[in-house]
Amino acid sequence: MLIAVAVPVIALTAASSDNPKTGPSAGPTLPVIPAGPTSATTPARPSTPSTTPSTTRSTGGLTAAENDLEAMLDPAEMTDCVENSDDEDSDIDASLKCRSNNGTTVRAFHYYDSGSLHGDIKYRSDQITEDGACRNGRNSVETWHLRSDPNVDVGSLLCYYDNGYYVIFWSYDDDLVAFVAGSTDAAALFEWWKGFDPLT
Repeated sequence: MLIAVAVPVIALTAASSDNPKTGPSAGPTLPVIPAGPTSATTPARPSTPSTTPSTTRSTGGLTAAENDLEAMLDPAEMTDCVENSDDEDSDIDASLKCRSNNGTTVRAFHYYDSGSLHGDIKYRSDQITEDGACRNGRNSVETWHLRSDPNVDVGSLLCYYDNGYYVIFWSYDDDLVAFVAGSTDAAALFEWWKGFDPLT
């Protein structure tokens, strides 16, 4: 008896106006781009009391918001997740540090709302001096989409150098989440990113 199983494949592409024939090359090293203040229109979230369930650490070490973020992640793609509270701020209500299925460290962020997500993306984007396209290992601010639906942006795609590492930051705007990963090999990181889908 022969059983056929169809497995959907998600293919990702980045949108950019840069010439795709340009080969990868190292760009300038940029300062660390932490999550930061976004704008005067996004009020800072007041700190919540330690008795609030979303900030109280469970016996597993994660807050309720971090547990919710972990539940959004595909366990076949993202493993060994631990809290990453250093990245949590007035925009990011939960952050985890995980390993991808190939061992790449990936930081995951969940935002309070769309304004927080877009404010953080703007802050990060403003730190980047563009000199090419992500697919060519350059510093760039782009959007990305699924190959199956090239007319609909999924989110932002930011690429830059930081302390000798090529860093890719990308968002899933509808889900209010973003991810960041880095490598000393820009071309390999971009190829990995194109086939990586961390959400369930």
